[in-house]
Amino acid sequence: MATATTKRARCPVCKEVFDSADITRAHIKEQHQVRIGINDTVKNTAPTNGNQRFHFNAYGQSILDDAKKIYPRPLLFTGLTGSSKSSICRAMSYDMELPYSVLNGHPDMDVSQLIGQWVPDNTDGITINWEHGALTKSVISGGIFLFEEINRAPPESHSRLFGLADDSFRYLTLTEAGGMEIPIADNFWLIGTANPTGGGYYTAKIDDAMKRRFAIIEITDIMADEKAMLEDVFSEAPPFGPPMSPVRAQVLTGQILKFAADLRGGDRVNTFINTGDVRSLAALINNGLHPLKAVQYGVAPKYNKPDGIMEAATGFWG
Repeated sequence: MATATTKRARCPVCKEVFDSADITRAHIKEQHQVRIGINDTVKNTAPTNGNQRFHFNAYGQSILDDAKKIYPRPLLFTGLTGSSKSSICRAMSYDMELPYSVLNGHPDMDVSQLIGQWVPDNTDGITINWEHGALTKSVISGGIFLFEEINRAPPESHSRLFGLADDSFRYLTLTEAGGMEIPIADNFWLIGTANPTGGGYYTAKIDDAMKRRFAIIEITDIMADEKAMLEDVFSEAPPFGPPMSPVRAQVLTGQILKFAADLRGGDRVNTFINTGDVRSLAALINNGLHPLKAVQYGVAPKYNKPDGIMEAATGFWG
């Protein structure tokens, strides 16, 4: 008999009501495993690629070309934070005309975000239905599934990828949904990114079991053509005020590139400012912030030597 605190649940197939969601799930597994198979209407919710502009230097272009040749074997990008690893994945999606979906790993994420979960039906409050997670949707629909910062996710989420990383026979079994077997689209491609351990936030070491199942490309240098990237940023109309003049845009592009080079190679600061922050700096300036304030708000607080960064910035814009 159900207690006062037990919430009843209805089977979505036969509509029988049970005293708890656990009993209902067990009933579904035993009686309706075939009937609760894949919903043909499930669609990948990833945004379309659109007309995107990617700017890679020679090193970045070589990485892009090599990575395409690994398809569809699982691929892991490791190395420098903010070095355009995600941009490489978006560019491959665009060039190869593959759908693209992404999930960001974090220490508090639940496996259900990847796989799926049972959720109440809004119509009556007691019927429960299976809702696919981001990975399951991508497996069904095909294309690139990018697991960003995979080494920030709990290790138990990694083991759920192993079947998809099997070279000879790829599979995904949803034990939570009565052992549902998910058909894998021919063009499904599992890609992960991993930042270096440390760096002021939680990261876990990629274990050997994961490494054995992935091709691994280590990023050791900046992949972006940062000059072209900055020119692109300054060509955009800001949300407030008039667009920047071409002359000022050219001057600022040169200054930001020199500023970044000084931070990366200078003995005084020796801070490897990443490409993402270089772009953010330009975007803040393009929005109307004074360059010093843009550095103060958008760059300096993120690194270990904020005073040295501000001192270097003052030399350009003080």
